Order: sequence, then C-alpha cells, then structure tokens
Amino acid sequence: MAKSTVTDKIQREYRLDDAWSSSEFGSPEVNQFAQKLLTLETQRGLVTLALLSLTIHVVIFMYSVIANHNTPQSIPAMSTHGLLVLLSIHIAVSARWLDDIKVLNLLGMALLVVTGAALMLLAHRTTSLSVALTVGFATLFMAIPIMTWGLKESVTAIALIYVLLTFSSMSVDGRFDTETLWTLQFLVIASAVIALVLIARNVGIRKHDIRSRFELDQSRRNMERLSNIDPLTGCWNRRFLSQNFGSIAEDSQKSGQVLELALLDIDLFKSYNDTFGHQVGDQILCTLAEIVKKRLPESAFVMRLGGDEFAVLYDGGGLHDLVLESLDCLKQDSSLNIALNGREVTVSAGISQSKSSIVGLDELYQSADQQLYIAKRLSRSEVPTQVGSHGVGS
Repeated sequence: MAKSTVTDKIQREYRLDDAWSSSEFGSPEVNQFAQKLLTLETQRGLVTLALLSLTIHVVIFMYSVIANHNTPQSIPAMSTHGLLVLLSIHIAVSARWLDDIKVLNLLGMALLVVTGAALMLLAHRTTSLSVALTVGFATLFMAIPIMTWGLKESVTAIALIYVLLTFSSMSVDGRFDTETLWTLQFLVIASAVIALVLIARNVGIRKHDIRSRFELDQSRRNMERLSNIDPLTGCWNRRFLSQNFGSIAEDSQKSGQVLELALLDIDLFKSYNDTFGHQVGDQILCTLAEIVKKRLPESAFVMRLGGDEFAVLYDGGGLHDLVLESLDCLKQDSSLNIALNGREVTVSAGISQSKSSIVGLDELYQSADQQLYIAKRLSRSEVPTQVGSHGVGS
C-alpha cells in the first residue's frame, strides 16, 4: 500500500470539531502554510471590526449632539461614544503594524469587551437601557464573525461579554425593569447563537479554501521541481542551473566562500552505447550521478546538463579532490566492470573558481569548459583521468 501523502491527510470531511480552532489543520505543513494567510485575514478582520465600531459610535455621538444638545443626558453618551471612537481608531491603526495572530485576537476581544463595559456603564449612568443601548449590545455579538476566529476564541469572547452584561445589569436591584432585562437577555442569546453558527460555517469555508490553496501550491512546487530534475539520473538539470545560479552565487558571496563549477564528461561515451547498448549507457550515467552525489556533501548541486555531460556547483572548498575521488570510485565500481566486461569508465573534468563576486554563470562555465577541453585532449593521449582547474575573476 502506498504511503499517504500530506494532501491525502488534509482531504478530510468537514467536522464540527474542525471549527473549534481556526489555525489548526491537523498537519504541520498546512499549519505553517496557513500562518501568513491567517495573519493577513486577521489583520483585515480586526481593521474591519474597528472601522465598523468607529462608524457606529460616530453616528451615535452625532445623534447625541443633535438630539440632546446642551442637555445633561447628552454628556455621558457623548463622552462614552467619543472615547470608543478614539479606541476604535487606535485599534484600526495598530492592527496594520502587528503580525502576531494572538496579539491581533486579543485586541479584537479587548475592543468588544471594553465596548460592552462602556455601554453598560453608560446604562448605569443614565439609569436606562434605551433601545439604542440594547441594539448596541446585540451588535457586539453580531460583529464577532467579522474576526477570523474559531469557536474557541468566539465562545471566550461571547462568555466574557455575556457574563459582564448579565451580572452588571442585575447588580443593582430595581435599576432596570424586568421586561427590559428579559428583552436584553433574549437579544443577546439570539445574537450569540447566530454568531456562533456563522462562525462555524466561516471556519469550515476558510479552512477548505486554505487547504485547497495548499494543495495547489504543493502541486505547483512539485511541477516546478519535476521540471528542474533529470528523469534518468535524478540530478538537477540545465534549467535549474540557469534559474538558480544567481541566488546560489549570492549566498556563496555572503558566506565568504569561493564558488566552484566542475564540468564532467564521460570519455568516448558513444562507444559504450554502440558496443554494449543504450541500457548499459544509461547504467553508466546513473552510476556516475549516484557516486558523485554520494561522495559530495549535500550542499553541492549535481546537475546533468545533457547527454553524458554533468556539472557540479559547490562552495565548500576542495572540489578538485572530491571530483577525483568520485571518478576513482566510478572506475572501481563492480557492477559497471561486470556490465562492461572489465573495461574501465574514464571521465574528464574541468573546474573553474569564482574569485570575484561579479563573475556570472557564462564566464564561469566557459572557463570550466576550456579546462575540460584540455583534460579531454590529455585523456585521449593515454592519460586515464584528468581534472583541469582555473580561477575566474580578480
């Protein structure tokens, strides 16, 4: 049975417990992929929540000024909603500069709880639960789905606001009439239930979207990787070298290492194909690739440029000796000796070194190719294996 992949694990049917957390996807890879997306969505959600709060309190503030101009009842309402306007502006601005999901969630929860506390204090101050205040309390719960919360964060926020409103409204006997308190309870509970249903649905949709985007990203990466891999030997190909040389050279320069490029070419490779068949020729190519990758550190890039030509890009030093060791191992490989009836496989190589940060791939390749040509001529003059080296740049 084939091993299940990451995408197999994340293709699960949606469950209710999946809505408990908005950031847990059951896979470390998906969690890491979702982190940046969730941070951006949480920022946008908090900014939207703050702007909604700002709009509501500005409207109520203006209404208090117009409807109760210069009356004692207008002063508490104006001051309360004025402070909430300032708080909303502060949170909307702060959210754009924060990239920690936990901090963003705490700010959103603080905005809702502080708003609920301020409205309740205003109700105590005016000794009246007006229609505007009652609607304001219900709006707190209806606004929760704007945040990218799961049920865990949402239930926490709802519980805090509900306990605050319930205990505060009942803390002073006779201050609010019973019918108004029951109306408030009904609106709060109904709004909370609606909010939780919307949140559970939103989390499911959001997680499905993120998982789908993860699968697409993985497919894109796999396709990109396959397009850079030689299918026969498993080495990187010429396309990989062309696309990634700049970043590899930049990393080498930053670390202060000398970047080296080695070109390897199997001597008289066509004769092996003609004499022993293409299957043996493929075996030679695969064996050479396997030995070179095994002998060189993992930080080295081994590439098949085409035909019987290979390249090695390395900045760890001592590439000349590592290449010679690899070629000696190739000549001693028992499986090849059997397939070739004891005939040795020889390889010529040319190596160039980048001694300047401004050396490009073409210049480095050309220098290595010249050394390879010299080594080839020596090899055909009955020298089994030659490695030529040359420095490029000042």
